[in-house]
Amino acid sequence: MELLDRYLYEVRRYLPVAQQDDIIAELSDTIQSHFEDREREFGRPLTDAEAATIVRAFGHPKIVASRYQPAQYLVGPEIYPFYWYTLKIALAGALALELLGAMIAAFLSPSPLPSFIKNVAIMWPTIFLVLGVVTFIFVVLERTGSGSSVLTKLGIDNWNPRTLPRAAYGEVPRFSLLIEALANIVFMLWLLNFLPLRRAVGFVINASGGGQALAPITLTPAWHPLLLLAFVAAALIVLQDFALLLFPSRTKLRAGTLLIANVLMVIGACLVLQSRSLVAVVQPATQAYALAAQALNEVAFISLVVLAVTITIAAAFNIRTLLQRAPKADLNISYQARN
Repeated sequence: MELLDRYLYEVRRYLPVAQQDDIIAELSDTIQSHFEDREREFGRPLTDAEAATIVRAFGHPKIVASRYQPAQYLVGPEIYPFYWYTLKIALAGALALELLGAMIAAFLSPSPLPSFIKNVAIMWPTIFLVLGVVTFIFVVLERTGSGSSVLTKLGIDNWNPRTLPRAAYGEVPRFSLLIEALANIVFMLWLLNFLPLRRAVGFVINASGGGQALAPITLTPAWHPLLLLAFVAAALIVLQDFALLLFPSRTKLRAGTLLIANVLMVIGACLVLQSRSLVAVVQPATQAYALAAQALNEVAFISLVVLAVTITIAAAFNIRTLLQRAPKADLNISYQARN
C-alpha cells in the first residue's frame, strides 16, 4: 500500500542507520496486522481514509522514530542531582558577591541608591556566565563518560547512611514565631511613637541612672527612609508569623518574606547613606557634645555599611532556601504507615 510505504519511508529517515531495516520490518508487520484485523472485521478492503486513521494512530513519523533513539540529554540522570546542586550553590555565591560588590560601589558613590540599582540591573551576564560554565563542565563529564569516575573520586559511592543529617523540614517553633511577632510589634509601636511604650522605656533608662545625658544628641531626618522601610518590613514579618502559626509547613513563605524584608532594609540603608550627617547636636550644646556627635556620626555610618552587607548575605541565604525543594511528606509517617 502506497500510504504505508510513504509512512515507513518517513520513519526510516530519523532512525539509527544500523537499525533501520530491523525496525522498519517490525513496524511494517505490526501496521499490516492492524490492517488485516480491521479488514476481517469489516469484511472488505480498507479505504484510504480508514488506512490513514490506523497509520495516524501509530503517531507522527518523527515521534515514532524517537522511541527507538538512545536517550538524549545534556546531563544524564546519574549526575543530574549533583549538577543541579552545584548550579544552585554557584548561582547563590555569584549573586551574593554581585550584591556585595553593588553595595560597596554604592557606598563609595556620591549617589548610593542609583549606583546600587545600576549595578544590580547588570547582574544578568554573571548569571548566564555561571549557568553556562557549570552546564558546560557537566556536559563534558556526561559526553566523555567520566561523570561516574568523578563521583567515585569524590567518595559518593562510599557514602554511609549513618552520616546523613537528622530529618528537619524547616518548620519554625510556634513559640519562636510568637516572640518574633511580639518583638516586631513592639518595634512598630516604638516607630509610631506609642506614648505608653515610650514612657516605659524612658522610665527604665532613667531608673538605671541614664537620665538625660544624651538629650542634646539626636538623629537627623536622613534616617526617615530607613525607619519607614523598616516599619514595612516589620509589618510583613508579623503577618508572616501569624500565617505560619496556621500553616507551619509553608517554609517558602518565610524565606520569601525575609528576602523582601532584606531588600527593603538594604534600600533604606542606601538612602540613609546618601547623607553623611546622621547624628546632630541640639543647640545650644557644649564642645564635648559636638565631638561626641561627630564620633557617633562616623560610628553610625560604619554600622550602616556593616548592616547592609550583613543583610545582603542573609538575602543570599534566603534565595538559596527558596531554590531548595521542600519535602512532600514526612518520611517517618510514611514508613510507619507501611509497617
